[in-house]
Amino acid sequence: MNNLTTTLMLLLAKNIFTKDFLFVKNDELQWDEAYITPGATGYYIYYGVKPGEYIEKVRSKGMYIQKFDLRKLPLKENITYYLSVTTYIGNNICDRSESHYSNEVIYKLEVK
Repeated sequence: MNNLTTTLMLLLAKNIFTKDFLFVKNDELQWDEAYITPGATGYYIYYGVKPGEYIEKVRSKGMYIQKFDLRKLPLKENITYYLSVTTYIGNNICDRSESHYSNEVIYKLEVK
């Protein structure tokens, strides 16, 4: 993949991520199928306890992924977390390009 192709795909991702497409349902972070980024290598899920301040991230590989099980994260019960997603293109850390953050959603791991 050349630099122009990568740049064009990230511009598309940046335009897509300006919409509110991210939501939480049944302990899963999900995003609308219409907003899957063509050519994406995967997604990063960012989270933290303050709005816009993400202290951790996890990688979710695969272009066609539309959800992430939030129970896989080391979250504490009854604490409110703020989450956002970025898309990335490229396999090497040095050669990886990342979009800006999606809309932010709130999640609280409830004791059941």
